[in-house]
Amino acid sequence: MGRLSLFVDELRRRNVIRTGVAFVFLAWLILQVADIILPVFNTPTWVPRLMVALLAIGFPISLLLAWVFEITASGVKRTEDVTLEDSITHLTGRKLDYVVIGFLITALSLSLYANVSTRSESEEPPDPVSILIADFTNDTGNEIYTGVLEDALRIGVEVTRFIEAYPRRDARQLALEIGPSADDSKPLATKAAREVAIRQGIDIVVSGIVRKNAKNITVEIVGLNPADQKLLFELSQSADSEDEVLAAIASLAQQVRTELGDTKVDHSADDTQVFAITNLNAASEYLFAEDLRAARNLDEAVTHFSRAIELDPGLTHAYIGRAISRHSLGMSELAAKDWELVMSRLDNLTERDRLRTLGNYYATVPQDWHQALETYERLVDRYPADSAGQNNVAVAAFYNLDFERARSAGRKVVERYPGHSLYKANLALYAMYAGESDEAYSLAQETILQDPQNALGWVAAALTESKAGHLADARDTYRRMMEIGQEGRSRAYEGLADLALYEQDYDLAAEILVEGIDFDLGQNANDTAAVKLTTLAEVYLQSNHRQDALEAIEHGLRIGTSDNSKVRAAMLLAELGEFDKAGAIANELLNDLSSIRRAYAGAIRARIASLQNQSVEAVEFSKTAIEIADLWLARLVLGNVYLDAGFPVEAYNEFQICKNRIGEGLSVFLDDRPTFRITRDLEAAIDRTKLMLKQPDD
Repeated sequence: MGRLSLFVDELRRRNVIRTGVAFVFLAWLILQVADIILPVFNTPTWVPRLMVALLAIGFPISLLLAWVFEITASGVKRTEDVTLEDSITHLTGRKLDYVVIGFLITALSLSLYANVSTRSESEEPPDPVSILIADFTNDTGNEIYTGVLEDALRIGVEVTRFIEAYPRRDARQLALEIGPSADDSKPLATKAAREVAIRQGIDIVVSGIVRKNAKNITVEIVGLNPADQKLLFELSQSADSEDEVLAAIASLAQQVRTELGDTKVDHSADDTQVFAITNLNAASEYLFAEDLRAARNLDEAVTHFSRAIELDPGLTHAYIGRAISRHSLGMSELAAKDWELVMSRLDNLTERDRLRTLGNYYATVPQDWHQALETYERLVDRYPADSAGQNNVAVAAFYNLDFERARSAGRKVVERYPGHSLYKANLALYAMYAGESDEAYSLAQETILQDPQNALGWVAAALTESKAGHLADARDTYRRMMEIGQEGRSRAYEGLADLALYEQDYDLAAEILVEGIDFDLGQNANDTAAVKLTTLAEVYLQSNHRQDALEAIEHGLRIGTSDNSKVRAAMLLAELGEFDKAGAIANELLNDLSSIRRAYAGAIRARIASLQNQSVEAVEFSKTAIEIADLWLARLVLGNVYLDAGFPVEAYNEFQICKNRIGEGLSVFLDDRPTFRITRDLEAAIDRTKLMLKQPDD
C-alpha cells in the first residue's frame, strides 16, 4: 500500500491525473464541435471515426508525456533532470485546474444549448403541411414522362419531417368518385386535384408541365391554395438530357421543401438516395407495376416489377413491390430472396422509406406485429405528418390486440383526413372491437354516407346493429350491401348467413352460403369462398350431415389460405373426430412466426384434447395460447374446456371475460367477417354454467 500511495502522489506531483482529465474534456469538446461542423460540409462518415480513433490513441500518449517531461521556467525538460527546487509543477497544476474548469464551463454551455434546442424542436415542431401532386401536363410528346415525375417529386418532398404528400392513388380514386375527368388520361388534373384537396383538407395542390425544346427539357411547377387558388410558389428547372430529368426533379423537390419552411442546411444525402435512379423507363415500369398490384393483378405486377429491375438493378422500390406481390401469391421462397435483396439495399432509401419498408416487412412476412408497431411508431415520431404511418400504427396496434391504442391512432388519422372513407371505416371497426358500439355505429353511418362503395362501413354498421339486437335492421343493411359491388356482395352473403345461423335457420343459411360460394368462385375469390365453405360445414354439422360437412371442409382447405377458414376447419374436424387432420393444421400454425397463429394452434390443440377427455392437457394448451396472444377465441375454448371438465367456477370466469369483450366476438378472427352467431353459443354456455353452479353437492 505504501508504494502504491507513493506512486499516486508522484502522479499528482507530475500533473499526470490533471493532464488526463484535461485531455478527456478537450476530446469531448472537439467531438461536439465536429458533430456540428462536419455535416455542414457533407463530410464522409469515416472522418469522425478517424477523429475518435486518433483521440483514443492520443490519450495514453498525453499521460506518458506528462510523466516523462516537465515544464520549467527554462523550458521543457525530462522530469528526471529537474530538481525539486527548480520544479514548478504546482504552478502548472494550478493552470491545468483553470483549463479543466474552462472546459467544464464550455461543456455545460454546449450541453445546455443542445438540450434547449432539442427540446424546442421536439416541443414545437412545425405544423404539418400536406400537399397533393396533380397529374402534370406532358408537352414533350414522349409518354415516358407521364406519371413518373409526379411520383419522384412526391418522394423528394417527403424527405422533410413535417411535409406529407397525399397518396396519388387514393386521390385518383376519390377524383373518380367525385366525377369523371374531362381528360380520361389525366384523372387527377388540376381541377380534380383541387376538389379532392378541398374534400380532404389538403393544404397545397402542386401542378406542373413538362416541355422540350431543341436545347433542353424544362419542368415547371406551381403550388396553389386549393380553396382560393392563391399562388404560393412557382418554380422551374431544366435538364440538358433525358438522363438528367430526375436530377432536375430532385432540385425542384429541394426548392419546394424550402418554400414550405424546411430550414435544414443540407438534404443532399437523402436526395442522392432518392434520385440515384435515372432510368425513366425503369421508373415507368415500376409505377405501372404498382398500379397492377393495387388492382390485385399480382401476376402481371410481378412481371412489370421484374422488367423495372432488369432496366435498373438499383431500383430498390421495385424489389419491395415484387417481394410483397410474390408473398401474396404464395411464392414464399422467391419472396424471401427479394426481401434479402431489399434488406441489403436499405441504404438506397430515404429514412422515411426505410422505416416504411421495415414496418411493411414485419407486418407482411413474419407478421411480427410487435416489431411492426415499434417501427411504425419510430416512423410517426420522426415524421409526424405521415398519416399513412399513423394508420399503420393503428393497424399494428390492432393486431397486437391493443384496440384502445388502435382507436387513438386511428382517430388522429381521421382528424387529419376526415374525408378518407377507409380511415373512417377502420376507426369504426376499432371502436366495435373495443366494445364502443355507439361510436362504431356513428362512424359506420358517416362512412356509408361519404362512400357508399366502402364495404367495411356497411359491415361495421350491420355488426353493431346485430349486437344491439336489431336483427331486422342488420339484415336490411346486408341486403343493401348486395348492391355495392363484388366485395360488398360477397360480404353480404356471409352476413346474411351469419344471422340465419344465429336464428338457427339452417336451411336458409345453407341456401345463402351455396349461392355465395358460387358467386365467389365465379370471381376467382378463393379465400372468401373457403370461408363460406367452412361456414357451410358448420350448417351441415348442426344438421347432422357429417359427410357433407367433411366434404365442405376439405374443399375449403384445398382452395383457401386464410386463418379464418383454416382454424374453423380444424375445430370442425375435431368435432367430427378427425383428430389427426385437425392436429396437422394446428402443427402448421404452431410453426408460424406469427404469435396470433401460434395462439390459434394452442386453441385447436386444447379443443382436440378436451374432446379426447384429456382435461389437464386441454387447460394447459389453452393457457399457453392465451399467454402467446390473448385471443377471444382462446378464452372461449378455455371456458368450454373447464365446463366439460366439471369446473363451473373457472368456466364462468372465462365466459364473463368473453362477455365483457363481446366486440371481439362479433368478428372473432379479427378479419371483419361476421361471427355474431358465436355470441349465441356464449350465452348458452353461460346458462349451462349457472345451472351447474346451482346444483347441490352429491
